[in-house]
Amino acid sequence: MKRTTWFMYTACLFLASCASSSSTSEAKDPQTSAPPELRAQEMELELVNARNRLTNALGEHYDTVGRYSSQFDSVMEAVITTKPASLNYPFQQLQDSTDCTIATSSDKLFRIYSWDTWTGGTMHFFNALMQWKGVKGAFVSKPVLEEGDPGGWCTEIFTVNMKDKIYYLAVFNAVYSTKDKAQYIQAYAIDNDRLLDTVKLFKTPGGAYSRIDIDFDMASVMDRPERPLKLIRYDAGKLYIPFVKKGGWLTATNLVYQQKDDSFEYAGIE
Repeated sequence: MKRTTWFMYTACLFLASCASSSSTSEAKDPQTSAPPELRAQEMELELVNARNRLTNALGEHYDTVGRYSSQFDSVMEAVITTKPASLNYPFQQLQDSTDCTIATSSDKLFRIYSWDTWTGGTMHFFNALMQWKGVKGAFVSKPVLEEGDPGGWCTEIFTVNMKDKIYYLAVFNAVYSTKDKAQYIQAYAIDNDRLLDTVKLFKTPGGAYSRIDIDFDMASVMDRPERPLKLIRYDAGKLYIPFVKKGGWLTATNLVYQQKDDSFEYAGIE
């Protein structure tokens, strides 16, 4: 199970103008005196350029991939951890022109940024940043993965209200090889200023869990039209987990979990 470490953002506001108490020399700084929208666009463009340097290296200068991958990680982390208002910034250009994904909850209080490091082979390794709004401001965390877990990219977050408490069900995708893929759903909750990833929201016949995984053969979903794949679904109080046969063959049958007051309980097969 993944654990997270978290720390508070620095106090500077993304998209905010300079404070009225700034010195004359600071006010003349073109970086700080630029309109907030322009500064936001410049930072996004820096991310796009850093990402493009990495993807361009994949085909021409593979020996530099590790360096460019680390550079992108550093730029991405710097922007998100030092600019709290990035939680509300769309990063549309970054999403449209690169392979980075940003999933945001419907209440706009929780977001996951994820991307391929491109440092693996047929197994892909992903990095992610989780960002949320707590009582005292905006916070960020990095997932700490178990040994051997390559991580995944998040494509969707379901926002669920149970007994006046909000839970976030994040859907991740993993690539273990050209043939072997996975999709999993992880439950999160915000507790004051903490992000919890140990909430055992899913009750199965074998116990309660905070995460459910399905491993499957890519050949079994090749005829599905949607990309990214939407295998795990939440609709009208029900969570649908595809049933996978022996050998990794994904079927049209689903294991159904019914939403209750404080959990999702296994209800049968549909």
